[in-house]
Amino acid sequence: MAPSRWHARPRRVVHAASSLALAQLEKLAQYGDRSQVPPHVAGCLDVPDDVLVEVVNPVELPPYWRRPGPPPRETQALGDAWLARGSTLLLRVPSAVSPPDANYLLNPLHADFARCVQSVPEAFEFDARLTRRR
Repeated sequence: MAPSRWHARPRRVVHAASSLALAQLEKLAQYGDRSQVPPHVAGCLDVPDDVLVEVVNPVELPPYWRRPGPPPRETQALGDAWLARGSTLLLRVPSAVSPPDANYLLNPLHADFARCVQSVPEAFEFDARLTRRR
């Protein structure tokens, strides 16, 4: 329900990374003091192969779309418009932390959401080299 780079409040959206490695980067980028990272869990979501995906092309984004701080209204408008259309379960967006990689937004109100299978979340611990003070 909280706003993000890809939607404004109030919106029901599930954020997912295309890999566990990218998920770690995305989470660690949110912490100013990485020595205080709280416990996490990790899981996978199996999406059927026939589910359509809408794609945000990075070349269509404003040059400042990756900036820290408040998210650009333009990127939020893209996600809000996608949610309003309700035409696809998934929106593929570039990662602000690693633009060649993809994150996904899932619309939990889309009919295909019920076809997805979530693994049981398991405790996840970041490698100590990523969270220790230097």
